[in-house]
Amino acid sequence: MFQVLMEDCLERGDSCDLASVLKDEGLTISTLTKLDQVVTKNLCGSVFSRVQVVLKCLQMLENRDELQTLLELGLTAKVVFWFEAVRDLLTSDPHKSSAPLFSLTEEFYDYFLVRRMLGSLF
Repeated sequence: MFQVLMEDCLERGDSCDLASVLKDEGLTISTLTKLDQVVTKNLCGSVFSRVQVVLKCLQMLENRDELQTLLELGLTAKVVFWFEAVRDLLTSDPHKSSAPLFSLTEEFYDYFLVRRMLGSLF
């Protein structure tokens, strides 16, 4: 059921609902693994708008307790891996780069900025 709900949120571009679905499912290693699989699949398929929804969702999730839980589960490594995949897409063929890819890159910068600000608050 979780996978169906998550796919529905991604299809609609609804990061708020995705955050609720993740909270309802529980912030566990299993949930993070499923999220990682979805992001990786969408990066490989160049469906960047869905990855943006995930990043926005993660920004919404990150209050103090949720941030700690996600960090303990390895979120940082996964997000860095996703960003490296985007960087590789940008540098592999500069002529192939597109507006959606640039928009996704901006979303990563926003995510890292929010993380940095939250990190300084705690």
